[in-house]
Amino acid sequence: MKRGQRSLCITLLCVLAGLIVLPACGSRAGAPPQGISANAHPDTLTITIPSPVPQRPVKTQILTKADQVQQLYRVTTTLPPYQQPQACPAVGGVLSELTFLDRGKKIVSATYDSSGCGVVTFSQNDKRNLTQEFLVLLRQAIKDTTPPVQTDQLIVIHTVNPSGPPIHAKIGAASAQRIYDALLKLPTSASPPECADITGPRYELFFHQANGDFPLAITIAASGCTSFVEERIRTTTPAFRQLLEQQMAEAGAATARPDSLSLAVSDAHTAKKGLMVYQHDLLDKLYRTTYALPSAQEQTKHCTTQNTQKQYYLFFEQDGVDVLSVEAYQGGKARCERVTFSDGSVRQPDQEFWTLVQQAQAIATSA
Repeated sequence: MKRGQRSLCITLLCVLAGLIVLPACGSRAGAPPQGISANAHPDTLTITIPSPVPQRPVKTQILTKADQVQQLYRVTTTLPPYQQPQACPAVGGVLSELTFLDRGKKIVSATYDSSGCGVVTFSQNDKRNLTQEFLVLLRQAIKDTTPPVQTDQLIVIHTVNPSGPPIHAKIGAASAQRIYDALLKLPTSASPPECADITGPRYELFFHQANGDFPLAITIAASGCTSFVEERIRTTTPAFRQLLEQQMAEAGAATARPDSLSLAVSDAHTAKKGLMVYQHDLLDKLYRTTYALPSAQEQTKHCTTQNTQKQYYLFFEQDGVDVLSVEAYQGGKARCERVTFSDGSVRQPDQEFWTLVQQAQAIATSA
């Protein structure tokens, strides 16, 4: 899975579920849509959500708690008339369909667009602004109708020292599910989201879902703080760390060896991205050479993109997840050629490195 695709789709799912809380763009109550009774008592809500995975069918989740359905119906049908907000967050979104039914008969449908400030549409001439109450209720409805996560594989990338290659492990279905279930039992934490440091020593866990949805990515920092696990930041325990290490060892954990390279190149005239390299001997040599580069001189660290002629973006992957991401800058101002790692460290490239990069570019295929 490509890095950009994964990041985008995780963002879209978070927006849809209300995990990224958008500002309430309206507060004044509106009238129900034309021809729709404010006194209706729907007993069922269907939520149709498009799949972020290409060629996967849409998902339909059904809420049948009548009081919960009716509360969301009341709030949705009385959302304030649409007014263009002055400013909205630049986030993408998805279109989901909300359908309220009474004993199987449709009362009304609405489309929820979660991009920007969001908007609910009943018809071409009836659009509504969101309210915080609507977002909270919809988030709860989605949560209550989402089945428990079933995972059939776990990829673990353990960064012991950011200056060296990480450890990689591929864990099978039963052990992967055991680890995920153990994560849910960890104590919650009041720490801020940034406590799950993504640049220092850490574990990165990628749970592949049995239903084919995008993997769930969870980071565990050296402090034991996790990124969000089903909406909550958690703190690992010695028992959990022992379980994770044991399952990694049984799965044959070893130094990561990338099986693909995603390459992007840009200069003053052109930009190419999505170039893929699968030649293992070249990948292995470029990977090892990149880690072996010496630290750059202090003055090199202060160079900017404008000081170089060409930029390369290299994403080394194993089993579809990143094991090393670097940016390489070539040509231009003297002593400004450099390789920047994701943790911010800067290395000095040599001719062997540039030769291998150019060989990779020469044989790369479009994704």
